[in-house]
Amino acid sequence: MIEKIEKQAFCGIGFHWSGTYQEAANGEIRNLISELLKRKKEIVGKIDESIIIGVSIHDRPDGFTHFCFFETNNINHIPNEMVSVQRPASKYVQFHHPKEEDIASAYEKVAEYIKNNNIQVVELESVPKYDLLPIKQEVYNVNEVLSSTPSYLIEIPVQSF
Repeated sequence: MIEKIEKQAFCGIGFHWSGTYQEAANGEIRNLISELLKRKKEIVGKIDESIIIGVSIHDRPDGFTHFCFFETNNINHIPNEMVSVQRPASKYVQFHHPKEEDIASAYEKVAEYIKNNNIQVVELESVPKYDLLPIKQEVYNVNEVLSSTPSYLIEIPVQSF
């Protein structure tokens, strides 16, 4: 089921990765998430330790930049090798991705819904558009995030409903 939601601005601390689709398919993002889970005690002010957020920005034709992080109440202390992430208040089209469903078809459903409802996605002015959904946000439960078929929320920032 697809929903329209609004979220307040938030921040977080975690890791940054940039690479190709092939590198992601080879497990590099999973490795990044694994490292985040190993080092989560270093992150001060986590709001919900059971949730990891991933944000992908499709900023190149052969890949993307990905941030995985815990939402925090501030970004005053950033552990070594980690980065801070700040997300603005935004409207989102949200879809629950069940573990039984192929991720590609889940994103196709979301893109089709956005297109059929004439919804404008948020784009970054400084980044060329290489994907119909240039910014993808995913919300994972830490107990499922590294499973071979996790369920999670897909959230696409949009300009308006």
